[in-house]
Amino acid sequence: MKKHKLLLCLLLLFSLQIFANSSKHCAKDLHALAKARRMGGHLDYLDFSQLHISNHIGNDRYDAHRIVAVRLQTGVYYKLGKKLGYGRYGVVYCIEVGCKLALKIPKSGYRVHSFIEEVKNGPLLKRAGITSAHILDHGYNYAYLIKEYVPGKTAKELLTEGRYTDQQIRELATIYKKAKTHQLSLDVNPANFVWSEEVQTFILVDNFFRGRELGFGDKRLQWWQNELFYHNQDQAQRFAELIKEG
Repeated sequence: MKKHKLLLCLLLLFSLQIFANSSKHCAKDLHALAKARRMGGHLDYLDFSQLHISNHIGNDRYDAHRIVAVRLQTGVYYKLGKKLGYGRYGVVYCIEVGCKLALKIPKSGYRVHSFIEEVKNGPLLKRAGITSAHILDHGYNYAYLIKEYVPGKTAKELLTEGRYTDQQIRELATIYKKAKTHQLSLDVNPANFVWSEEVQTFILVDNFFRGRELGFGDKRLQWWQNELFYHNQDQAQRFAELIKEG
C-alpha cells in the first residue's frame, strides 16, 4: 500500500512539474501574443477585435512604435517583425516569415480616414498606370491595412547612398506625368517610393494623397524636386527636362 501511495505521489509531482513548465511557456506566449501587457501606460499588444475603431481610434492608449504583437479581426495572431516605416497616421511592420506581408497600424488617437483613402485610391492609381503595393485586407472599418511587401530600396535610401541612375530619374518623371494627367496628388515622401530591381521601376507603397492645394503647375513640380532630389540640383534639373519633353 505504501509503495502505491509513494508511486501516486511521484506521479502527481511529475504531472505538476509538467503542468508548471507548460503553464510557464503558455504564459510566455500569452505575454508576447495574447495578453494586453502595458509599457509605460500604453498597450504593447493590439487586439483589433477589442479596440473601438470606427472612423477614429477610441479611448485605447497605445504607442504604435512599441507594439510587439497583434491579433487581427480574423483571430489570427502575428508577432511583429522589422519596422518598415512610419508616417503621419500609421506605422508599418513586417509580418509572416521572411517578411512576405506588411501590416500598417494606425497611431493612437488618429482618425483612420487616411486608411480609407488609401484603399479607395488603389483603383485610381491602377487606372493611371502607376504601380502601387496591393492592399490585401483592411479589416472591418479599416482598422488596419495588410499590404504586399515590396522588396527593394526606397528613394530615400538611394539618395542617402548617393544619386539616382538615369533610368530611375526617367521612371520618376514618368510617374509624375501619369499623376498629372490623371490629377492624382501623390504623397511624394521619398520613403513612399521603392525601387524594384525585378520590374525596374519605382513602386508606390503608400496610396495616401497629399498637396491637392498645389495644383499641377510649377509649384507641384518644385515640390517633387525638393522632396525627391534634395540637394542633387543637376538630377532635379534632369527630372524637369524629362517632364517637359512630354
